[in-house]
Amino acid sequence: MCGSGSRTNRMKVIERLLELQVLELQMAEKRTRSKKAPIALQAAELREEIPDPILRHYDRLMARGKKGVAIVRNGVCTGCRMMLASGINAAV
Repeated sequence: MCGSGSRTNRMKVIERLLELQVLELQMAEKRTRSKKAPIALQAAELREEIPDPILRHYDRLMARGKKGVAIVRNGVCTGCRMMLASGINAAV
C-alpha cells in the first residue's frame, strides 16, 4: 500500500506542472503587465508546490522553447508524437 501514496504524490506534481505550463503559456500571450499579474501570482503559488529538481528540469525545457509537460495517450506522447516504451508507459 505504500506505493499508492507515492503514486498519488507523483500525479499531484504532474497535475501542478501541467497547470503551471498552461498559466505560463497564457502569460506569454498577454501583452500588458496588468493582465499578467494575476496569472503570475497563480504560477508562483504552483511553483512552490513542485519539487526543485523537477522544476529546474521543466524550466530548462521551457527555456528551449519546448513544452515542459505533455500528456501520454494510448502510449504516445502528445508533445513529440513518439511511442513510449512499454516499461516507461507502465511507470507513468
